[in-house]
Amino acid sequence: MKATLTLFLFVLIGTGSTIFSQTVTIGTQVWMTKNLDVSTFRNGDSIPQAKTDAEWKRAGEEGQPAWCYYDNDPKNGAKCGKLYNWYAVNDPRGLAPKDYHVPTDAEWTILTDFLGSDGTKMKSMPIYETKISYVEEGGYYEPEWVPCNNCSYWTEKQKANNPCTVCRNQEGKTIKKYIPKTKRKVEDKIKIGGYWNGTNESGFSGLPGGFRDGSGAFYLIGEHGYWWSSTEEGRDFARFRDLSNSGVRWNYTGKDRGFSVRCLRD
Repeated sequence: MKATLTLFLFVLIGTGSTIFSQTVTIGTQVWMTKNLDVSTFRNGDSIPQAKTDAEWKRAGEEGQPAWCYYDNDPKNGAKCGKLYNWYAVNDPRGLAPKDYHVPTDAEWTILTDFLGSDGTKMKSMPIYETKISYVEEGGYYEPEWVPCNNCSYWTEKQKANNPCTVCRNQEGKTIKKYIPKTKRKVEDKIKIGGYWNGTNESGFSGLPGGFRDGSGAFYLIGEHGYWWSSTEEGRDFARFRDLSNSGVRWNYTGKDRGFSVRCLRD
């Protein structure tokens, strides 16, 4: 299997913004290597952001397009892109940039058949985050030996002939030294996703971005990656791909859920 990475840019019409991204050739297909992270349709119209559970639920009930960050936190968006409901995917104004489209279920199948059902070649390498904590130290007394200022430099002969009147030949004394309270910074590398076993051999760089359900609740970031297809399954459902430590599989769900989107070249 040969994967070729290509850097490209495109301009969102009407927004004046330029987006840099990469593509990878996998078999006969050319995929973006990052999840979609746009807030406008191809024609420049804004895609509504649903920040609250009520806004997200209402968009799904009314069949209106919407996007969000996982946990409504832009930091998650910086890593995994935005989550979109299927009404944004299917909007006639176009969610994908020019010359790209949201893949059909059949196009996803071409990819997963080529890379294998265990999904390891699709997955990003294991992801680590730095967890910072502070450990409190000190705030106690500890014994400390203090040499006698009078006789500590004497020779043994001097000590024998001239007993020290300060320490009575003890050569010093033990005092209680106070160790003040301090906080020590500790940095730990934490693996996200437990046994996330990606090799990213394909260059697809699949991330465990989780999803948002129709009521607005968020689930499974760090454990599963979910991507929409453009293929409907009846009136109320659409097909998607689920990538996890169990492999990659297809399924279908309600169009009001929030999944990642990965674009494929036309």
